[in-house]
Amino acid sequence: MDRIDTALRGISKSLRDAVLPAVDPADPLAQDQLGLAVRYVDFLRDRIDLLHGRERAELRYQAGIAAILLELAPEASAARRLAALAEAAHQTLADPDRATSDIRDCRDQLGAASANLAGLRKPARSATRFWQEAGPGSRGNGSGSNRWASTRYRPMPHSCAPFCSTIPSARP
Repeated sequence: MDRIDTALRGISKSLRDAVLPAVDPADPLAQDQLGLAVRYVDFLRDRIDLLHGRERAELRYQAGIAAILLELAPEASAARRLAALAEAAHQTLADPDRATSDIRDCRDQLGAASANLAGLRKPARSATRFWQEAGPGSRGNGSGSNRWASTRYRPMPHSCAPFCSTIPSARP
């Protein structure tokens, strides 16, 4: 039996059955906040099994971004570190038993190196956010156009041809 699921179910039930009734009904803010906490624990319980797969998907996104950056600016000073981290990402993804925390660390390091090469101030947490921040018009300052802001549109790296103009070493 999965102890995490059992523990989260117990926390949710305890908050709902013991703590929520004890909160002063005259304090609606406290009741709302506790209700949010209970719903978040339930949400976590429903999604915890998907966490590892999501971290792997995010690492694949970052590896794809890194591959395109290396193709656009292979001679950039930060390209050597990015190439080494991209190789580490491929090794991490090849190991199905790799811990989720290792995958997350690799993703964060690769994202930071990609952001460095692209001239961004900080790494994007996802591929969509990366293209929002580093897309045409951003010049690496985080003020990219909002035309990609829709959650329904997930641009693929190969569909963003003007991106190379945002890399300092690739500009004419």
